[in-house]
Amino acid sequence: MHTIKTTILADATGQITGYGLTIEAQAEGDQAEIGAIIASSLEIMLANLAARTQRPPAPAPAQPPAQAQPPAPAYSRPATPEEAEQRFYARYAAIIGGPSWQAVQNYLRSRAPKPVTVEGWIEAAEAVRGQAALAQQRDEHATTSRPPTAGRRSTRAAA
Repeated sequence: MHTIKTTILADATGQITGYGLTIEAQAEGDQAEIGAIIASSLEIMLANLAARTQRPPAPAPAQPPAQAQPPAPAYSRPATPEEAEQRFYARYAAIIGGPSWQAVQNYLRSRAPKPVTVEGWIEAAEAVRGQAALAQQRDEHATTSRPPTAGRRSTRAAA
């Protein structure tokens, strides 16, 4: 399993002043598969960063707002393990094949016990995202490595 954490630093006005990135990896199993999952995650992250930095800047408001409100966070950490579990299945049930821990185990090919902490559910979500990215890479590779079949003629002689 691996964890990628980002931190955006902002001043009192909401102006971004810094960015932090932490990558933690725990490797078990086939090194090539683990490397592919991590590489895929990094590629997704880099694509997201590139998309964000290529957007045109927002126009300055004509008048400053009467009361400056701090920007709402894009993500709020679940308060309880139950909330984390509910969010997990709401987001990933369709990918893993159902809203049960057995579906998660089957999808990840793992017998890990069901998480009991918020952090455990976050790690399970990261594992599902990594497996989904790996499956997408396999699908893309399978479709690009097959020769086209349209318009092929048989080499067998007509009887």
